[in-house]
Amino acid sequence: MRYYPDMDDEYDRTEVEEIGAKRWMLDALRFNPSYMGWGPHEDYMAQRPGEDHGWRSNVFVDDWPSFKWEPDDLNIIANFYFHIDRESRPCEACGGTGLSPDAQWVFNSWYRHKSPFYQQNLDDVRVSLFMEHICGGVSAEGTVKAGQATASQTAPGTSSGNYDDPGLRAMVEKYGEPFREHVASAVQNGGEWSAALTQDEADALWEGKRLGLQFTEKPTAEQVNLMAKSGPMFHDGINMSICCNQRCKRLGIPVPCTECKGHSYVYTVPEPRLELVLWVLHPRKGCGRAVVVKSIKEEEVRLAMAFLKKCYASFTRDVWKRALAWPRLPKPKARKKRANGKGKGKGKGKGEGKGKGKGRPGTEEKGSAKAA
Repeated sequence: MRYYPDMDDEYDRTEVEEIGAKRWMLDALRFNPSYMGWGPHEDYMAQRPGEDHGWRSNVFVDDWPSFKWEPDDLNIIANFYFHIDRESRPCEACGGTGLSPDAQWVFNSWYRHKSPFYQQNLDDVRVSLFMEHICGGVSAEGTVKAGQATASQTAPGTSSGNYDDPGLRAMVEKYGEPFREHVASAVQNGGEWSAALTQDEADALWEGKRLGLQFTEKPTAEQVNLMAKSGPMFHDGINMSICCNQRCKRLGIPVPCTECKGHSYVYTVPEPRLELVLWVLHPRKGCGRAVVVKSIKEEEVRLAMAFLKKCYASFTRDVWKRALAWPRLPKPKARKKRANGKGKGKGKGKGEGKGKGKGRPGTEEKGSAKAA
């Protein structure tokens, strides 16, 4: 939980109640910046456990007393946020997806790479491995596996008794002809149905303002599918969610997992904790990392805020201070004077010293030669 909740919003109230956030934890969220769409488990910051990523490896510190970092010119704190978290584990009932096992037959077959109606080839495996590498982990597989029902790919009209996979047979028996039509649609389109929308699904996209760039008036499902197949339009995750939820609604399939209530995880400890998440940059190495203080107590919030103020002062002191003086012209930064070889600075005499401090480079070598 990163954003301060709107207690007039039912979803926010439910989240606060379920995680068990205390008032002082919620107050800490008030200090968070507006952009927090990053973190140690997201996008390019995500990393596989045990992998060595050099300086950009994420760092996790157990508590505030163990946190010894200080901001300087090689450890620039670019961003931060407080985060309320609670120890959990992936939900076993849904395989960590948050979707009911029945709904996964619909959601997983949206694209063929996870579809139970498509058997991956070598190229597909390579793409999956590449995505796991750049995303830093393996996405939740769920209870419905890719390629699970490829032996059951049958033509429309085939009775449910001929379906080889027991899970698929159970789905057809439970939801009847509408679900069998879903299976046939996915199979006929190469194991996926993202370009085989029905009219109610196309209407849902239009009402969700997801087709305004491609169409000036409400399109038919055939028009949307044709554009998806020919390439000008690509359905993203939002479109997928809208269409899958609409199809599940039409088929009478419940979407959220009843065990975890759609969260994909279940809590394993009774109390939440407050974290401080930092985005740390290293200018010379040209990379960044996440540094997470995993537990901050109520009395330590003031220490964390003092640290963040120090980070701001360090960040702006040299890099931005002079630019912020605009339109006033700042004075040129004074350069340290170097010795001219006549004994100025810390050198001893005419280059016979040890070349310390402001002595001209190379005077130690010349002095040594003279001494010899």
